[in-house]
Amino acid sequence: MLFVAVVAIAAAAWFVWQQVAAPGAGAATTSADIISVEATTGSITTTVVGTGNIEESLLEVAAPVGLTYEDLLVEVGDVVEVGTPLARIDTNSVSDALATANDELDALEDSLDALSDNAMTTSYVLSPTYATVKQLHIEAGSSAAEVAAEHGALVVLELPSGAELNIKNTTGTVSELYVSEGSVVYEGSWLFALETPEVTQTAENLEAQRSAKLAELEQLSTLLYEPTVYSDAAGTISSVFIREGESFTAEDGVAAQIVSPEKVQITVTVDELDIATVKAEQTATVEIEALPGINCAGTVTEVTDSASISGGIASYSATVTFDKPEGCLTGMSATATIVKERKDEVLTIPLAAVQEYGTAVYVYTALDETGALSGETQIETGLSNGTSVEVTSGLSAGMMVYYRQQTSSDANASFTANRSMMMGVAPTTQMNGGAPVVGEQR
Repeated sequence: MLFVAVVAIAAAAWFVWQQVAAPGAGAATTSADIISVEATTGSITTTVVGTGNIEESLLEVAAPVGLTYEDLLVEVGDVVEVGTPLARIDTNSVSDALATANDELDALEDSLDALSDNAMTTSYVLSPTYATVKQLHIEAGSSAAEVAAEHGALVVLELPSGAELNIKNTTGTVSELYVSEGSVVYEGSWLFALETPEVTQTAENLEAQRSAKLAELEQLSTLLYEPTVYSDAAGTISSVFIREGESFTAEDGVAAQIVSPEKVQITVTVDELDIATVKAEQTATVEIEALPGINCAGTVTEVTDSASISGGIASYSATVTFDKPEGCLTGMSATATIVKERKDEVLTIPLAAVQEYGTAVYVYTALDETGALSGETQIETGLSNGTSVEVTSGLSAGMMVYYRQQTSSDANASFTANRSMMMGVAPTTQMNGGAPVVGEQR
């Protein structure tokens, strides 16, 4: 009885809200105040917009570190092509590096050998159910992988129903058997034990170091016979970090920077609320103020993780690189629009059509005989870009929704809710109260 009473109270509350408390419902209005729109299927995109100035796009050329360079073949201002020689390495330093790398490889292999090859992990294979051992293809010392490949199973169990159950463990070596053919086993009975080599974190680290050292030796062996660093990019040399007669020790291995003749970039500021959603490789569009009508397709190539603090507010930077259009010069003002998220083939309506009462989210889907908003329909929302919003439930394509035109005060009142939707926080549909009213005219 208590449950029925609670349901009745909830239903009554919804009825009273629709008839009395729902903002705008039943209020007389002129058709000029009402906007009608069809729920449509399409795309919705959220973006970050920032302004900045056109900068040169720098390409980096890497070179082996820890070696001495005897000849520098280029200087700042030189125009290079892919394959242009940049510097020659002193082969004596290559020979020394080879000897050192070989010694380090020997030390790594000694460390690996020192680890106990006999360290094994034992695991026990248990029967999953009551059964009889019908076939046993293993014995102590059997390789689980080889037996499984040959017979398809290590042990075959026969269930009371006559069905067969194959035990197919494929790693390790059988160290002990606990059953024989014809044995009756129960759920949890031990069938056999498997031993597998124990792989420690130390061994894994040593193997990774060994692989890296082998790759280093291969590179050094090549440099011994071809001790030249070539450019892998075309453009104008803007910086050179190699010095003749000195060992090159740059941690990042960047030997030179080259100004790309084909690409430029813009660095924009991203606030702390958006930075988590901006990633390298996201697409962007760049508009250059001095070149109206030209939209350049770009890509986010760098996102900083260090903040600039001003007035207690943290901001970050993102770099967008794009093909240089004709007439584009460094220093020109530009605006970059970075696509944070895009959804296609989703149902959308104007964000202004979304209403809230408490935490109930709804839209008006009809006008009554007096022309007042009616047909309150609860919905759930998804992605929003501040203008349109995705509807995940409650409406279908082709349905009409109605709403009043917003005044400036309405827009200010709905700012917080709009911001929440833009950040992907979909309102709930429980009527607990406390949420701002979105798109409601008071």
